[in-house]
Amino acid sequence: MKKRILVVEDDMDILEIIEIVLNEDNYEISTSTTGKDVVELIHKNDPDLILMDIRLGELDGRQICRELKKGIHCVNTPIVLMSAHAVSTDIKKEACAADFIAKPFDIDDLLLRVKNLIA
Repeated sequence: MKKRILVVEDDMDILEIIEIVLNEDNYEISTSTTGKDVVELIHKNDPDLILMDIRLGELDGRQICRELKKGIHCVNTPIVLMSAHAVSTDIKKEACAADFIAKPFDIDDLLLRVKNLIA
């Protein structure tokens, strides 16, 4: 059975790259460009991992991550935050994230982190 990943990213180019790479690596992908429908998508798709940008328009991925970690549906689901504008050590701790990926990211590094988190 394919592992499921929810990707929350408002930059369409980055979203498309992530989606292509993860599909090629045999993951089932669902996406959101706003973060507003994350809870609905989690209930619908039951992801094994969530990749989420920090800056999502008027929403903040760190806050979404904290809220998701409080709920029963995501307590054991790894959430990886991504940003071109943040420092990893602070972000992971502050948002209760499993990992942080700085943009621009290396595709091989992204795939390795994903594999390690949902192995």
